[in-house]
Amino acid sequence: RGVILKQALTRKTDSSVVIIRIMATVFILGCHIAPFVNIPFISQFLNVGVQIFLMISGYLCAMKEIDSGLKWIYNRYIRIFIPIIIFVLFLAIYSNCANIYNGFLPILVYVFGIQGIGFLEGYYVPPRYLGTDHLWFITVLFICYLLVLLISKLKVKFTEKNSLMFLGIFFVVSLLTPFVKIYTSYFIIFFAGYFFCKFYEKRFSLKAYIITSILMVAIIILRLLS
Repeated sequence: RGVILKQALTRKTDSSVVIIRIMATVFILGCHIAPFVNIPFISQFLNVGVQIFLMISGYLCAMKEIDSGLKWIYNRYIRIFIPIIIFVLFLAIYSNCANIYNGFLPILVYVFGIQGIGFLEGYYVPPRYLGTDHLWFITVLFICYLLVLLISKLKVKFTEKNSLMFLGIFFVVSLLTPFVKIYTSYFIIFFAGYFFCKFYEKRFSLKAYIITSILMVAIIILRLLS
């Protein structure tokens, strides 16, 4: 009976995730289309699609057990970066043939996954091929995976107090780092989903929901302002 209930919850979660991902995709498409139809302010509101994707990624990431740190990183690198590297190789050949960009150095940027560093700090923007700006998201996501591995190695006990403490730390860091041109607001969104999943089958107190909701609203406002 318990197994049947768990399977039903899993199917419900899977269908919900698909619906949310479709919604986020529509938001992101609208975000990029809005400036071309002379309603650029709409793009900032629809830009929440990125945050939705991050939160869902954190939620799904928390469902997985990490038995081997090396295997965890290897599997995610292969799944994410191999398709990107193949795409960039074709783009590199085209860019050189069309004299859009001469050279193959940017390929290393995508191999090491640092193409999105410019979105996280205001000091250095690595060389990239034209048309790949949207791949910054992959850098953020992979850093989140590394942080998940770190948390697992620290043997963190997922109590309500610890989860709120971690979110609070991420929030404070997100407030302070922009003063030194480092932007970390994306990570709190990811880990909000991550910690919420850890309490999926537990009772999260009303106080915890209120605090988490306030943090989410505040971080989105911070993102819009920055």
